[in-house]
Amino acid sequence: MTNIRLLFIAIFTLIATIAQSSDKNISISKNKHYVAKIQTSRGDITIVLLNETPLHLANFLTNVEDKVYINMKFHRIISNFVIQIGDPNTKNADFPRKEYGETSQGGKILPEFTKDAIHTIGAVGMARESDDVNPDRLSSGSHFYIVTGGNELTSEMIEKSGKDVGIEYTTEQRHSYLRDGGQARLDGKYVVFGYAIEGIDVVTEISKLPKNSKDIPNENVIVENIKIKKLTNKKLFKEYGYNAK
Repeated sequence: MTNIRLLFIAIFTLIATIAQSSDKNISISKNKHYVAKIQTSRGDITIVLLNETPLHLANFLTNVEDKVYINMKFHRIISNFVIQIGDPNTKNADFPRKEYGETSQGGKILPEFTKDAIHTIGAVGMARESDDVNPDRLSSGSHFYIVTGGNELTSEMIEKSGKDVGIEYTTEQRHSYLRDGGQARLDGKYVVFGYAIEGIDVVTEISKLPKNSKDIPNENVIVENIKIKKLTNKKLFKEYGYNAK
């Protein structure tokens, strides 16, 4: 029954995504890479979106076109962990700050876990409700986070994280985690759909701002604009030094 239910979820999610993309004239090209420049009140963050997660890619592009994130505030910041945004109520000046983060926008997205997309520093992932209320691990339609750092990882910790969800890390991935840290414990549980390729210093700065007991920053950090461009592999590497797979 679970497999049948997942199949129906996949079909309806795909249909909804295609219909939504079609209505907004969003054309997904597998031969190009989408780069989003997120202009915030604290500086710019540029992320490259992954073609390997097409449902999440289409959802993000649709949200950008619909201006979902414009004037939205980051509602969760944790140094050496993540910064997160996605609650439409943060746009409302009269909405209680203590309730930031409790609302999302849009439908749920079928999980698209890929072995090549892991939670190294700068990873951009889609948040979701916990397993007890969301056993199929469907992603939120609007909440996303950027990994700011992580505790020092050992080879044993990395291997355990992979074994728990059936991931066999490559030598390069292990070295990346051992060298820079990250959040390996999130792999296979939350979908990574992009990476910050510029502005990780801005992400780090935001993560260290003063905050309250619920990790809500005291200062309003607002998304002012998001610009999307499509680049070939060659142009992506020339402009950002990022080599897409």
